[in-house]
Amino acid sequence: MDPAINPLRTLLIDNYDSYTYNLYQGIAEVYGAPPKVIRNDEVEWPELRRDLERGLYQAVVLSPGPGTPARPSDIGVSMHLLRERTPIPVLGVCLGMQALALAFGAEVRHAACGPMHGRLSGVRHSGHALFHGIPSAGPKWQVVRYHSLEVPQASLPACLHATAWALAPPDEAVMAISHATLPYHGVQFHPESVATRWGPALLRNFLTLAHEFHGAPAHTLPEGLLPQGPPGTAPIPRPYPCTDDSCGPVLGTPLSARIDLGLVHARLGKGALPSSLGAAPRVFERLFRPAPHAWWLDSAVTDRGGRWSFMGSGKGGALWRTASYLGDGVLEEGLSGEGGASASTTTHRLPGGFWDWLDEDVQARRLCPAAATAAADLPFDFWGGWVGYIGYELGTELGPGAGLAADVAGNPPHASLVWADRLLALDCATGEVYALACHIQGDGRAADEAQAWVAGMLEAVQAVAGEPDGETTPGAGAAGAPQDPVPSPDPVLDFQPRERHERYLDNIRACLQAMHDGESYELCLTTQLTRQGAPPAWPLYRTLRALNPAPYAAWLDFGAHGGPQICCSSPERFLRGDRGGVLEAKPIKGTAPRHPKDPVADAASAAELEASDKERAENLMIVDLLRNDLGRVCVPGSVQVPSLMALESFATVHQLVSTVTGLRRETASVVDCLRASFPGGSMTGAPKLRSMDILGRLEAGPRGVYSGSLGYISTNGAFDLNIVIRTAVVWGDRISIGAGGAITVQSGPEAEWEEMLLKARVLRRAVASVDALGVVAA
Repeated sequence: MDPAINPLRTLLIDNYDSYTYNLYQGIAEVYGAPPKVIRNDEVEWPELRRDLERGLYQAVVLSPGPGTPARPSDIGVSMHLLRERTPIPVLGVCLGMQALALAFGAEVRHAACGPMHGRLSGVRHSGHALFHGIPSAGPKWQVVRYHSLEVPQASLPACLHATAWALAPPDEAVMAISHATLPYHGVQFHPESVATRWGPALLRNFLTLAHEFHGAPAHTLPEGLLPQGPPGTAPIPRPYPCTDDSCGPVLGTPLSARIDLGLVHARLGKGALPSSLGAAPRVFERLFRPAPHAWWLDSAVTDRGGRWSFMGSGKGGALWRTASYLGDGVLEEGLSGEGGASASTTTHRLPGGFWDWLDEDVQARRLCPAAATAAADLPFDFWGGWVGYIGYELGTELGPGAGLAADVAGNPPHASLVWADRLLALDCATGEVYALACHIQGDGRAADEAQAWVAGMLEAVQAVAGEPDGETTPGAGAAGAPQDPVPSPDPVLDFQPRERHERYLDNIRACLQAMHDGESYELCLTTQLTRQGAPPAWPLYRTLRALNPAPYAAWLDFGAHGGPQICCSSPERFLRGDRGGVLEAKPIKGTAPRHPKDPVADAASAAELEASDKERAENLMIVDLLRNDLGRVCVPGSVQVPSLMALESFATVHQLVSTVTGLRRETASVVDCLRASFPGGSMTGAPKLRSMDILGRLEAGPRGVYSGSLGYISTNGAFDLNIVIRTAVVWGDRISIGAGGAITVQSGPEAEWEEMLLKARVLRRAVASVDALGVVAA
C-alpha cells in the first residue's frame, strides 16, 4: 500500500447521528483520505465480517448516535463487531464508547450528573497513547459533551481500563476507556465538535495506534493543521465560470434535455433609487404586485448580509413557469403563455419525488458559457431561476426516520415555485438597479424581447423613482407602518394555538424526557397560531416590514392559483451557495427581548443572553449539526466556523448568530447541498432524523411553509434560502403564524411557552395594526 495515496483505509459506521460527517471531515483531513461511511443497518454482519477479513479496512470508527447501545436498532452492526472481538483498531465516540463498554459487560446508565448536551468540561487523562501530546487537567483542554448516559467506572470489567475523566466534581464521569489487549478505544466526549480543543490531535493519535497495530510507520499531522482544532477562516471561492463548459457540474443530465440560456442585463447607476425605506416597496407595488405570482426577496436590513433585493412577477417571458408540489409524487406545473401569462396547467407524477425532479430541472437549465462569462462581473448572484418556498414536510423524502405526515389536505402545497426569467435587482446600500432577462440561447426573437423588456423596465423604474415619497398602502405611511400604531396585543389575541397552554407544556415535558433518555440533544418544538378571518396580505407585509425589518424577508404571492401568500420577516439564513462554490449557513439559536425605550435594560438583556450557558449550548449543538450537514457535500478540511455565537440585535429581539462555511465539492450539485441540509437544523434539533421523528409525534399537525425555506436557485449555480420564521402565511380566509423554540435539558416549560409567544409577538402586532385601521386589500 502506498500511504501517500491511502494512508489508512477507515470505515466509519454511522449510528444515525447528526455529527457523523464532522468525524468524516476530521478523519479525511488528518488521515489523508476520507473514510467509507455506512449506516449501522446498511449491511448485515456476515457481509461486513467478510469485508474486514479480506482487509478492505484497517480501522473502524463508531459514530455517536441517539438512544442506547442496549437497543439493537440504535447500535446495529457495531455491536456484532465488538462482541466478536474483531481484530481491527476501533475508536468509539459517545454511543460508540458506550457500546464498547456494554459489549464487554460494563453497565450503561443514566448519567449521575444529568444530561450533558452541548456542555464543556475539562478533562484529565492517564497518559494513554490516545492522548499523546494533549494537556491533562488544565484549562487548555476543554471538550464538548453530548450524552445522557454514562459508563460507571465501578462497572468496568478487568479487560477495560478508564483512561480519562471529567474535571467537574462530583461529576468525574469516565471520559475514555481502552481495552487491555484488543486495539479498542472509546471516548465519551465529542472530539469532532467545533468547541473541543485537540480533537484533531486525538484522531492523529488513533491513526498512530492503528499503524502500530498493522506494523506500518506512523504519520505526522498534516502541515498547516492546528493541533487544537480547525481554523476559523472562510474558504476561497473557485473562479467563475469554473470550466469552459459551465460554472458547475451537470450530473446525470442528458445533453438532449439541457436548455442553454442567454442573459440580457443593464443597470441604472448609484442613487437611481432613493434610499428611503418606502422606495423599494413603491417600485414593487407599481411594477409587479398587481400581477399573479408576484414575488419580492426583500433585504430590508442592509448591515447583516442583506444588501441585494430581487423582485418580479407572473409577467415573465417564454421561460416563465410555476411548479407546486402537492406531495406523494404529484407536481402541478403552470406554463407560460402569450406575454408571460399562465397558459396551461399540467399534473405530473414524479417517480423520484420532489428532490430528484428539482435536481434534474436545475441542472438542465443553465447559462451558456458565453452568457456566464459576459455576466461574471455582476455584483450579485441571482440571474434568474427558481423563486419560492420549500415546506418543512419535504423532509419526508430525505431518508428514513423522519416521521412526518406527507398529507397536505387542508394545507398549502409542500412547495410552490416560480421560474423567474425577468427580474429587478436592487442594491439597498447604493440605490443601483439592474434589470435582467433570460432567454433561450440562439433564439434571436427571444433575445430581442428580453432586450426590450430590460430597457422598458429600467425606464419604468426611473419614472417610479421620480415620484414623491408618499403613501402607497391605505392607512400606512411611506415606510408601510401604521400612522397610529395600536398597542401590542394580548398574548394570543384572537389567534388559537394549535396546542393550548397545557398541551404545549406536556410536549415540552415529553421533549425533556426524551433528552434525559438520550434520544436527542435538542428538540426544536413548535406550534401554529391560527385564526379565521385573515387581514389583506399586502398591507400586512408592509406593516410587518416596518415593524420588524429583516435581512432575509420576503413577500410571495401564490394566491391566484390556490396557493398561499407569505409575509416573511426572517432574520436567519438557511444556506447560501455562491457561484464560486462557497456555502454559508447562519444558524440562530438564543433569543432575548429588546427594550428599545430602556437602554440600560436592553443592554442587560443582551449581556444576559451572551452569558447564558443554556443559550450557548443551544447554539453550539446547531453549529455542530450544520457543520455535519455541510460536511456531507464539502471538500475535506474546508468546513469552518468564522463566527461563533456572535450577538446580533434586531428590531424586537437580540439573538446569538453563528456562521458556518465550506467549499462545495465539484461533484456535488446545488440540490445535493440542499438535500444534505434540509430542513434547517435550527428548526429540528439534533440528531436530526431522530429529533424530527419525536417532533412529528408530538406536534399535532404539519408545519407547512413555516420551518421550511424560501429564496432563489439561480441559473449560474448559486442559491440563497432563508429559514421561514417570523412569518405569517395567508391562505384563503385563514392566517397562521408558526412559532416555537429549542428545548434543551436546561429548559423550563413556562419559560419556553413565553419564548414561543415572544417570537410571534411582532406578527400578532402587525395583524392587530392592520385590523385596527380597517385596511382592505387593494
